[in-house]
Amino acid sequence: MSKMKSFMIPVMAIAALAGAVPTVASAQSYGAHDYRHAPSYERQQDRRELRYRKVELDRRIDRARDSRRLDRDDAISLKRELQNVVRMEHGMMRGGLDRREIRTLDRQYDRVEQRLERKLRQEYRRDYNNGYRH
Repeated sequence: MSKMKSFMIPVMAIAALAGAVPTVASAQSYGAHDYRHAPSYERQQDRRELRYRKVELDRRIDRARDSRRLDRDDAISLKRELQNVVRMEHGMMRGGLDRREIRTLDRQYDRVEQRLERKLRQEYRRDYNNGYRH
């Protein structure tokens, strides 16, 4: 009996450890709390959205300038601000974008867009008040 006990104790200990290892491994979250380890298609989608915002804002500034709804100085200022955001984006992309950096870039693009909208509203009011729009 004593031989049986001395044999069973190590076997039971090994079985207990073997049962615990999958439990610990399954507790690991694969839900991408760290965005850098998220599936690559999510990161590519975010990059596409950021690139689209940059291109669309650039196009809107050009159209507003070409249609004279935005004066040359304001267009240059907005383009410069947009370039600063693009530079910031390129600097952040070197190490990969995480969720916080994506939110920061979104806010920066929002600021440029809001500034463009504000300038367009001011120009419209100025033209309307001066009698240019009928």
